[in-house]
Amino acid sequence: MDSMWWLDPVLIVIFVAVFVSIAIFCIMGQESFRVLRGPTRRLGQGIYNPSLISERQGVVRSDHISGGLVIVGRHMESVVQLIDPTTGRTKVLETPTNMVPGPGWCCGWTMSGVQDSRMFMFRKDPWCIASVIGWKGSDDPQVNTMVLFKVSEPGHLIRLEAPHPGTQKNWAPFVYTTNFGDERLLVEYSLEPHVVLDITPSFNRENKITPHRKYESFGSFSGVEIEYGKFWSNTGRRLTSPPVKTERGWLGIGHRKHNNFNYVHFFYLFDFEPPFNIISYSHEFKIQQPDRIQFCSGMRLKSKDEKIELQYGVNDASAWTTDISLSDVWKMFSIKDK
Repeated sequence: MDSMWWLDPVLIVIFVAVFVSIAIFCIMGQESFRVLRGPTRRLGQGIYNPSLISERQGVVRSDHISGGLVIVGRHMESVVQLIDPTTGRTKVLETPTNMVPGPGWCCGWTMSGVQDSRMFMFRKDPWCIASVIGWKGSDDPQVNTMVLFKVSEPGHLIRLEAPHPGTQKNWAPFVYTTNFGDERLLVEYSLEPHVVLDITPSFNRENKITPHRKYESFGSFSGVEIEYGKFWSNTGRRLTSPPVKTERGWLGIGHRKHNNFNYVHFFYLFDFEPPFNIISYSHEFKIQQPDRIQFCSGMRLKSKDEKIELQYGVNDASAWTTDISLSDVWKMFSIKDK
C-alpha cells in the first residue's frame, strides 16, 4: 500500500468535513447567554428536580422533594424522595406499586415511575403534581400521564385528564382565590397560547379529575402547533415550574432548548385574574453557571427579603437553590423598579 495514502484527495475531503462538523456542533452548543447570579446553596448530589415549600399549617419549615432512580437489571424506576435540606436525610415516598415497564430505551432498557414532581400547598396540606409513566391507572401506561397526590398519601394517585391526548409533562400549579374566598387549584397547561385549567379536587377521595374549566388567552400569538398532546409555539417557550404571586402579577419561569440541548430560562408575568393573559417576557438567562443542561423545577417568594428562590437541577445529577432579588428580576423585563 502506498505510504502516502493519507494524501488521497477523497480522504482529505472526508477528514475536513468531519472536523468542520464537529467544530460546528461544539460551537452551536456554546451559545452565549446572560448568567443570573446570587447566593447559592447545594441540596444534594445524585438528585434532581428540587421543589421546596416554606409553610405548613403556619409553621415555617422547608420540605425538599426531588426525583431519583432505582435501577434493577435493565429497568429504571423513577421515585420521589422527601429530603430534609438541613440534615440531608432522605425518605422515599411509597407511590403505587401497580406499575408495568414503560417504553423501551436503547439496549433494551425500560423505565417507569413518578417523575418531575412539583410540591405546593393547598388547603393547608402539601400536595404534589407529577408526571407518571408505566402506571396501570392511566389510559396508556406507555405514555406520560399527569397525576396529583397528597404528600401524606403518596400511594393514592389522582389521574388528571388532559384536553389533548399524548405525553403530558410540566403542568405548573397555582392557587387562585375567587372574590368569594373560594380556593381553586389551577394549572398552567401551556404557555403559548396561555391555557390554564381548573383541577380543584373535591373533598371526596376521587381517582380522576376532569378539568372543571379552561381559560385561554391567545394575545398576539399565532401559529399554534399541537405536539405530544400539548400546545407548543414556534418560539419554543415551555413551562417549567409553579408561578408565584407578586405585586405586579403572577411571576412564572419557563425554558427553551437551544442547539445541542442547551437549556435557557426566562421569566414571564401574567394577570392576576382570568383569563390570565400574559403581560410580558424577560430576557433569557442561565442560572449561576453556564451549564448546558439546567432545569428550574421550583420557585418561591421570600417576601421579607424581596427575593425569589430558584430551585433547579444541573445535568440530572445535582440540585441547587439560588436567591435573586426582585429588583433584578424586574430589570430583566425592562420594567422600572418602584
